[in-house]
Parts: sequence; structure tokens; C-alpha cells
Amino acid sequence: MLFGWPSKIAKKLRLDRFLKRQNSYILAILALTLFVAGTVRYVQVTLADIEESIPLKVIEDSQAMSAILFDINEITQGLAVAKLAIGMERERKLAAVRDRLANVNTALEEKRVEYGFDNLIGTAAIYGVLSPALFDMRGWIQDGISGLPPENDIVVNALLDRARGALAKADSLHDQANGVAVELLRVQAEKISDFRQAVLLVLLGLAGLAAILIYYIYNRRASELALQQSEWKYRRIYENAREGIFQAHGDGTLIDVNPAMAFFLGYNSAEEMKRLVSLLQSSVYTDMEIARKHFMLLTKRQYLIDEIYQWRRKDGTLTWGGDQCPWRV
Repeated sequence: MLFGWPSKIAKKLRLDRFLKRQNSYILAILALTLFVAGTVRYVQVTLADIEESIPLKVIEDSQAMSAILFDINEITQGLAVAKLAIGMERERKLAAVRDRLANVNTALEEKRVEYGFDNLIGTAAIYGVLSPALFDMRGWIQDGISGLPPENDIVVNALLDRARGALAKADSLHDQANGVAVELLRVQAEKISDFRQAVLLVLLGLAGLAAILIYYIYNRRASELALQQSEWKYRRIYENAREGIFQAHGDGTLIDVNPAMAFFLGYNSAEEMKRLVSLLQSSVYTDMEIARKHFMLLTKRQYLIDEIYQWRRKDGTLTWGGDQCPWRV
């Protein structure tokens, strides 16, 4: 009998290597999952940062201020025309400028509330220039200066100089504000470029991880097929062997037995023997001292070669058989 032969089969199958491959497969899936989750988080944070840094507020504010500066330029031209006029014609021109000043002042205050000029660099400075100028011009064109009527040449010249000076400063500040907006757009373009490159690297990483995962899946499937073939091959050898083969624990508890062993001891099948025999000492061995000696030697990783003694069959009769264990348990 070949004691411990199934243990040798298990070693041949290299189950430990298969388990290592399976663990690697699980780790690959976990790494891919974490990588995808990190990628999604990175995309969300980056897109939010890009959206927040787009200078839409600055651009809208600049457009609103451009419209106001255009109106002030029209007022300046109206004052220049009024300066050339005389009499009733000058009064009509100044009246038109007065109405336009009121409209521009109202529009400036509305835009300040809407776009928050007080909190924006550039446009806040423009507001600081235009608001006092409009206040002075509205007062002068309404009441004159130091008793001089609005139609007086001195008052008209003062109005024109005040409008031109405020417009020049406002235009300069507006150009600076536009420069800030352009710089913000340039920085934003760099962020978008970096983000595009990062996304490309992420996609390449995902492709690499996917390739690794496919490789592991393929290897796992190949290992499973090889394991199935090996199990089938060695199982056929085990079940079709003419020698009786059994496997037992160190305390004599029966683990497995092949059909030849079961038939040799009078059982109808290996399953019947495994069901009816729990301990070899009490069911198969006829001498407990020999059983104790055999299991002690096997526990110490020693060999049993041509140990011939009597075996107890299912019906209680005795038969002679040889016990061999050429491999370690």
C-alpha cells in the first residue's frame, strides 16, 4: 500500500503557486479600482478649479465698463460740440449732455451693484475715477461754477476738461483691467493644457492596468485549465491504480482511499470505506502496537517499506498485505 501518495500529488499540482496568482489577480483588480476612483476624483477637482478660475466675472465687468466709457466719450464729444455753439443752441446741447450725464450716472451705480465694482481690482479704480467726475459735472452743468451759469465758456471748458481727464484715466485703468483678464485667460489656458496632458497620462495608465488585468485573467484561466487537467490526470492514476492507496492523518483518521484499496478490504466502493472507516487502528489494523509504531514513524517523517502484516476486511476476515510509504507525509 502507498501511504501518503495523495500528498505527493498535491505538491505536484503546486497549489501554493496558484493561490499566489489568484492573490495577484485580486490585487490587480483592487489597484485598478483605486486608480479609477482616484482618476474620477482628480477630474472632478481639476474641472472645479478650472471653472472657478475662468475670469467670466472680470470679462462681464469689463464689457459693462466699456459701455459706460463709451457713453462718457459721447458726453465729451457733446461738450465739445456745445463749446462751439452759442446762445440757445448751446443751451440745447448742454441740456442733452445733462440728460446723458444722469443716465450714465444711473447706469454706473446699477453696474456697481450688479458686478460689485467695489470688490474688483481695476474696475473699482475706474469707478473711483468716474463717480466723482460725474458728480462734479452734474453739479456744474446744473448750477454752474461760482455764480457763473452753465452756458458760460469757463464752465463749459471746465466740464470738457473734467470729462476728458476722467475719461483718459478711466481708459488707462480699463486697459489694465483688460490686461489682467487676458493674463487670467493665459493662466487658465495653461491649466487646461496641463489637465489635458494629465488626462492623457491617466488614460495611458488605465490602458496599462487594463492590459495587466487582462494578462492576469488570461493566466488565471490558463492556470485553472492546467489545474483541471492535472487533477484529472492524477485522479485517473489514483483511481485506476492496481495498488491500494490511502491517505490518513497522523492520528489514524482516514482522509481518502482509492477503489483498489477499498475492494482489497472487501468494500463495494471507496466512498463506502470512507463512510464506514473512521480510524484505521480500530477498523483495519489488527495489532494496535503495530499501528502505533507505523503512525509514530510517519509522524517523524520516516519511511515504511515492505511492512507486511495482516489487515482486517469489512466482513471481519483477515488478509495479508504490504505497506509502503516511499514519500514523506
